[in-house]
Amino acid sequence: MVKEESFTSVVKNEIVSATFIKEQLRSILSAFSKINGKLFINNNHDSLVLKTENAKIAKFLFVSFQTLFNISPRFAYLKNMKLRKSIIYNVIVEQKVSEILDNLEMFNFTNSHPSFVKNEETIRAYITGTFLANGSVNSPLNSNYHLEMAFSDENMAKYILSLMTKNKLMAFTPKIIKRRNQHVVYLKKGEQIATFLALIYASYACLEYENIRINRDYLNNSNRLQICTDANMFRTVKSAQKQIEILEYIDKKIGIKNIPNEKMRELAKLRLQNESASMYELSQMLSDNLKISCSKSSVNHLFRSLKEYAEKLHKGD
Repeated sequence: MVKEESFTSVVKNEIVSATFIKEQLRSILSAFSKINGKLFINNNHDSLVLKTENAKIAKFLFVSFQTLFNISPRFAYLKNMKLRKSIIYNVIVEQKVSEILDNLEMFNFTNSHPSFVKNEETIRAYITGTFLANGSVNSPLNSNYHLEMAFSDENMAKYILSLMTKNKLMAFTPKIIKRRNQHVVYLKKGEQIATFLALIYASYACLEYENIRINRDYLNNSNRLQICTDANMFRTVKSAQKQIEILEYIDKKIGIKNIPNEKMRELAKLRLQNESASMYELSQMLSDNLKISCSKSSVNHLFRSLKEYAEKLHKGD
C-alpha cells in the first residue's frame, strides 16, 4: 500500500525543487545545519552530519554542499523503528569541515546569529532552511489551520520569530509555546499560513492551500447564511401563526370587517390572505392598498394594537 504524501512533504518537495543563488543556499544550509546538524570529532577528523526523513531534502543538501564548497558528501541510511518506521537520511560532510563551519557561522559565539542574514532574500532563505529542518503544516483539507517550527533552543525560536515579524508587508503574528522540551513557533491563521508558504518559495502549495481554504470558507459562510435564513423563516412562520390566532379570534367575536381602525382592518385581511408573508412583504402590500407609506415598524405597531384589541374583547366576555 502506497503511503499518501503529507502536505508538509508537498511543501518541502516544492522548496527543494526551486533554484537558489549561492547567497540563498548559504542561508538555507546555515539554518538547516544549526537545527539538524551534529559535529563529530574523531582523531582530529571532523565530520558534520545532517539528518532528514525526506529523500529529496537529502539530495538537495548534497547538491548544495557541492555547489557552495565543491565537495561530495556521502549518504548513510538508518531505519527508524519507532512508530512510523521511517527512513532517516544522513548527509555526511567530511571535507573542508572547518571551512564550512566558519562559512555557515554555525559556532559564532560572538554573535549568536549569522551576520550574513540581513536582507530580504537571505532572511527568506534562512526561514526556508528552518522550515525544511523542523517545520510542518496541516493539510488545507483540515479546517484546523496550523503551521509550526519546533526548536530545542529557545534563543533560536525567538530569532526565527523576530525574522518573521521583521517584514511588515507580510504581517505575520507568530506565537511561541513550550511543548515538552521544545519551543514551538506557530501560525494559526489561514491567510498568514498561505503567505508564509509563498515566503518560503512554495508558490504552488500556496495556491493550492488558498484555493481549498477559500472554497471551504465560502461553503462555511453559505452554510451559516442558510442557517440564519432558516432561523429567520422559522421565526416568521411562528410569528405569523400567533397573529393568525389573534385575528381568527377577532373574526369570531365581531368579524374582521367590523374592526374600527382602517389600517388594522386592512392589515388583518392581508395577513389572513397571506399567511406566509414576511413583515416587510405585508408593509409593502399595506402601502399599496392604502396608498400611503407603511414601514415594517408600522406593521409591528398595528399587530400590537390588534393583540390589545383582542385582549379587550376577551375581557368583555
